[in-house]
Amino acid sequence: MSNQSNVFNLTNMAKIIYECLLKEVTPITAQELAEKLNLNMRSIRYGLRILIDKKLVFKYSNIKDMRKTLYCVLDDFSIISKFEIDLKLIL
Repeated sequence: MSNQSNVFNLTNMAKIIYECLLKEVTPITAQELAEKLNLNMRSIRYGLRILIDKKLVFKYSNIKDMRKTLYCVLDDFSIISKFEIDLKLIL
């Protein structure tokens, strides 16, 4: 199943979060998403969980601050390649 067909089966909250992540140039934290979208953290975490389960969003720890988790869209491999060193450490 392609990522595009997965997007059609999302909740409205997950679609809003996915659209915001598509516009981001670099990975973003859940807190930053909440501030940009003016939504509460519970809604953001729920939407991100759906997107991660459908393999539309990639989640990994921030090497600079291990308390924070970063999120990026899996379609944009140019973003992931910038953080290749971080990914190798995680995997």
